[in-house]
Amino acid sequence: MVYANDPATAAAKAIDAANAAIDAANAATDAANLAAEAADAATVAAEGSRDIADFATVLVDQINSGLRDKTTSSEDRAIATSYSQRIQGFNSKATSYQLSSLNTKKKYDAISNRGGPWERAATSYLIAATNFERARANSETAAKNCQLIFETLTKLAIEKESGRFVPKTPTPTPTPTPTPTKSPTTSITTNSSEEQEYDGEEFDEPEISASVKLVAGKWRISITSNIEEDLVEIKAKKKGSKSYGFDVMTKSNGSASFTTSRKLAGYTLKFYFFGELVTSITVGG
Repeated sequence: MVYANDPATAAAKAIDAANAAIDAANAATDAANLAAEAADAATVAAEGSRDIADFATVLVDQINSGLRDKTTSSEDRAIATSYSQRIQGFNSKATSYQLSSLNTKKKYDAISNRGGPWERAATSYLIAATNFERARANSETAAKNCQLIFETLTKLAIEKESGRFVPKTPTPTPTPTPTPTKSPTTSITTNSSEEQEYDGEEFDEPEISASVKLVAGKWRISITSNIEEDLVEIKAKKKGSKSYGFDVMTKSNGSASFTTSRKLAGYTLKFYFFGELVTSITVGG
């Protein structure tokens, strides 16, 4: 009855509400596009890292078996130059991803307090920012490993040209097919008296404790973890039924919770962090 005697005001309010809903829908679409772009960026960086890991494995094997002794200094320099260019490319991508992440975070901050239909858009923006940051980290790691290969090949070339390089006697047994390493952190050594040192990086193993309860006809999924303000992926699977996926951002204390109307009785929920399975639970009922 508020607008009964003022239809013009009522119409104006309705138009404002409609425009707000349209704005929220556009923001959600924009966030989805950003998330897709972030996923593509992460894929590119991951593929580059795998490629470098493969070559690093081959290089280590060739040096240790003496096969690298047969290459010329010009060949080593050519490969080193190629990796020098890749270093520049990965550094450029890492910078680009970092800027994208910051810009995405600003958009998230701008709409995070509006509530209502903006909440999903804000969450999508935050997930996109997290993915951009992961892509940046992958690119940075790839660049570091490119740098290691570049330095090793350059050193070999210099040693060969100066005559300080002493070839190994190749072993008569055939060289085994190299297996790509999961993380290219192998310390590459040359045949000189010097050896590059790489101590790796310290990290805490992710820990997740999860529970699923039926509340008012919906399933509430709650987690506690040591993962602060980061993305946890949940995959729900049940033989003979459709599978579901959920992405949830943890709070600063590592906790997170949400409800879903999906019928999860009998499903097994698996919780992933950076693609690594951390824990799983089976829903009763």
